[in-house]
Amino acid sequence: MEAAIGAHEMNDWQNNTMMDATGALVPMRFVPVIVRERDRMVRRLTKEAKRLNAALVAHKANCLAEIARFQDHAAAAYGVKLGGEKDGIVLSSFDGKLKIERRNCTTLAFDERLVAAQTLINQWLEDKTVGLDHDLLEMINKAFRGRNKNLRFGEVVRLTTLNIKGAKWEQAMNLIRASITVQSSKTHCRFYERDGINSEYKMIALDIAKV
Repeated sequence: MEAAIGAHEMNDWQNNTMMDATGALVPMRFVPVIVRERDRMVRRLTKEAKRLNAALVAHKANCLAEIARFQDHAAAAYGVKLGGEKDGIVLSSFDGKLKIERRNCTTLAFDERLVAAQTLINQWLEDKTVGLDHDLLEMINKAFRGRNKNLRFGEVVRLTTLNIKGAKWEQAMNLIRASITVQSSKTHCRFYERDGINSEYKMIALDIAKV
């Protein structure tokens, strides 16, 4: 009868294995050297990326906190509040070469009422047998060309600004307005610099994909 594997032997065995994508432990002697080198490189670079990510998160939190404190300080000094807690604000260096913008970015979307609005628009189009403006038809087709997230949000909203009469059209526009919902809202800080007062500001890229 074979003796049970001791804890020390188990640790030695685990230390000499690598876990594959299925969760199975594979003895290192069966893993090609180039694969082990690739594994070490991926882990090392990912660890560095996570460190940079944590640093960016901390930097953003610090920036937002400092700007908020400066707003309070300015309010005390001038008696005027420089924007709300999440309102947009621009802060520049004295020489105008550096600029920080705090922006509140809101993502909007349509709920299920947009489908009903589109149905009413189609009915309005069917009823309008004469005098149909082809430019208007192109605008409608352009607005609803995509589906779901591919819908042209700005083009759909633009329809609600047109001066068009008709009960079904007006009902559809009311549905579009009512269907607009806020999906998310985030506050960002963007940093800009320029060489001189006549130069254009260039954003300091903090997104690794844009560096």
